[in-house]
Parts: sequence; structure tokens; C-alpha cells
Amino acid sequence: MYQLLKRQTLTGILILGLLALNACGGGGGGNGGGNPPPPGSGNPPPGGGQQAVTTPQADAFNWTGNTRMTVAAANGVLANDPANTVISAADTATTLGGVVNVNTATGAFTYDPPLGAQNQADTFTYTAGSTPVTVTINLVERVWYVRNNDAGANQGNDQAPFLTLAQAGAASDVNDTIFVFAGNGTATGQNNGITLLSGQKLIGEGIGLSVNANQIVNAGANASISNAGLAVG
Repeated sequence: MYQLLKRQTLTGILILGLLALNACGGGGGGNGGGNPPPPGSGNPPPGGGQQAVTTPQADAFNWTGNTRMTVAAANGVLANDPANTVISAADTATTLGGVVNVNTATGAFTYDPPLGAQNQADTFTYTAGSTPVTVTINLVERVWYVRNNDAGANQGNDQAPFLTLAQAGAASDVNDTIFVFAGNGTATGQNNGITLLSGQKLIGEGIGLSVNANQIVNAGANASISNAGLAVG
């Protein structure tokens, strides 16, 4: 269950795992939680007396922006295809500019959405024999990530979080989620407060992050946020 914050300014607080995200197709990624697989394809293998599948089937997944999706073979692109289907080729880039890596032997894959993409359908193609098959990933709202001691490119996604809370505030819009890692354990880069827009959610690492009932970041140390300017005033 999550609390919805609208136009509230967080002042001089310690995030003690403020909120739990429970959004359809929300965020998560490679920074914790073991990257459990997302919900299965929208075209599950037939069963229960249905007619056997004889041709490769299109796939559909729901996910969130700025977050790596890791899909195990059991839910991968071959899961709803005929037995012994062989992938002869697969895209490495999606139509929106995301990055995908398909295991052609098993159908498992990882997908990194294009930075900032939301409320769009992204697609890539794999070839089974000579048949091209489309995989659609429906991206809903984004998660922006913050880690105040991150050494990466600091783009705001789960693989390269922002260094400051202000960066996440500037990049985000209504209904986005901001996830704050504990980082170095201090409020450095997170000490100017933040005003949340309508429908935005702020989550601290103390409670972790889950997407579609999958634990993406395990609960860990609490993240600190303060408002130094207000405290001085």
C-alpha cells in the first residue's frame, strides 16, 4: 500500500522507507533484488485442450521506464512458441532506441528502456527460422533513481542513478516515482528538500522497490533527506 503525496515539501526528514510502489508496470532494475523476471508474455503457451501452436507467436510485456527488465527463459520469447523453435537472429536495439540482449539458445533476454521513455510501446524483433516475430514492451510511468555516491554516468536510470535529488526533481513529471538509494548514508546531494508533483511517489531504499509483485531492490539501509536552507531559516 502506498501513500500518495501531492504538492508536499519534505523538510528535514529521514526517509525510513517512506513508500511501497505497487504500480502496474512500475520500475526496478539491476541495482538489487536479483532482477526477478517480470510478468510473463501476453501470449502464454496453449494448454488445457487448446489447439497446439504451430508457428512462432508475438510477445507482449508490461514494464516501467528507466529500469532494466530481466526475463528468464521460462517467461522469455520462446515460451509461447512451438517446441524446438530456434532463434536464428535477434535485434540488439529497439524501435525507440532501447538496448536488448536476447539469449538465442533459451529465449531469455534483458531490456534497457531508452532514457526517459514512458507511456509508449517499444518493440524489437527476433527471427525464428525465417519468420520475424515482434516483441512489444509497454512502458508505463518512469522511475528516476538517485544514489549520492554513484560513480556512473548519472543519467537517472537504475544503471546510472542521479547524484542529487534535485536532478531527479527536475527530470521527473506527474505520476513518476523517485527512488533514493542509501548511498553514502548522508544527506549529501539530498539536503535541499523536494516538492512532489501530483501523483509522484518518493521511495527510500529502507523499504526497497517492487514492480508487479517482483522485488527489484531489496530493503536496505535508510536514505537521508533534509532541507538545510529551511533548517537555517
